[in-house]
Amino acid sequence: ERRFPDHPDDAAPRIPPPPGQRLVAMPPLRILLIVLAVLVAPAAHARGVFYASLDSAFLVKGEVTRLTLTLEGATRPSELPSFVPTPDLAISPIEDGLRILPNRRRVFSYTYSVQSFKEGTHEIPVFKIMVGGAELETQPLRIRIAPVSELTFSTKKVGDREVRYYSAVFVPDRDPFQGETFRSEVKIYLPEDAGSTNPGVAELEHPGLVAWRFEPVPTTNRAILPTGKYFGLTFRSTASAISSGELTLGPGSARVVIRVRRLERGFTLWEDIPVDLDVPSRPIVALPLPPGAPETFAGAVGRFAIQATADTAALEVGDPIAVRLTVTGRGNLDTLPAPALDAPADEWKSYE
Repeated sequence: ERRFPDHPDDAAPRIPPPPGQRLVAMPPLRILLIVLAVLVAPAAHARGVFYASLDSAFLVKGEVTRLTLTLEGATRPSELPSFVPTPDLAISPIEDGLRILPNRRRVFSYTYSVQSFKEGTHEIPVFKIMVGGAELETQPLRIRIAPVSELTFSTKKVGDREVRYYSAVFVPDRDPFQGETFRSEVKIYLPEDAGSTNPGVAELEHPGLVAWRFEPVPTTNRAILPTGKYFGLTFRSTASAISSGELTLGPGSARVVIRVRRLERGFTLWEDIPVDLDVPSRPIVALPLPPGAPETFAGAVGRFAIQATADTAALEVGDPIAVRLTVTGRGNLDTLPAPALDAPADEWKSYE
């Protein structure tokens, strides 16, 4: 098996599993049922799964974002998570507690603020927690601190107010490979008194790229920029290059809501006005895949693991065999076919 480089960030969106595949036997009579489960979260541990996520993986110097640790499938730990501090990142606890997800799953959540004044890409340290006598660890995350010079300053007339804002499109500082899924973000920085709530989505041109629309993150970041105090809105998505070469993500626009003050009959009124703000473009260089891929290579770019389990207890001739394939990891799983079964044609017949 050849492993191609994967993107360092671990905040790719969840991918639904493809349809299952079934095989029916030719003589001698056997039936094999194949179920494929595709997961982008870390593989489940017998005592739960523990993972980390960032509201924004791209910040400017001094900007503060939120780190969330989630523990699923476990009882309440007796101790808080631990980590080894790093000198380049200021990580401080905010809150912890039990959360009930929409599907009624119970998870324990731990949130932290993250800030850095040193430009470059930094690694969020691994967090550890003891659950039922076993130690669980989060996956490593990377966060990039960009110079303010990467932001584009613009103005927009909204009602009677001229709003000064900054915008940018961020991608990893490492050039992606063709077909590799990478995280991308649109950032909009608005003055603190703009009072933007309930942002819409950001839409970007993406010739030569497969990209989903950029969804807003419900929280905001705080940053001090050259023209004053601002709060940052983050719109997240993923993208992958269809071919290698020089590409461009953007330009486009982001829908936000600006609060504008106006006077009416001697009274001060506030009005929320939806507006589309311009977003600049970002050049991307997609690298060709390394040579030497096996003949069976179907375009998977990332880091994956596959596990097969089969129910083979107390079988008789003609009984079905249920096999479950579980693929975990991060990459472009949404564009790949289900794994093929290499079975003798005179013994097995496959159908969808």
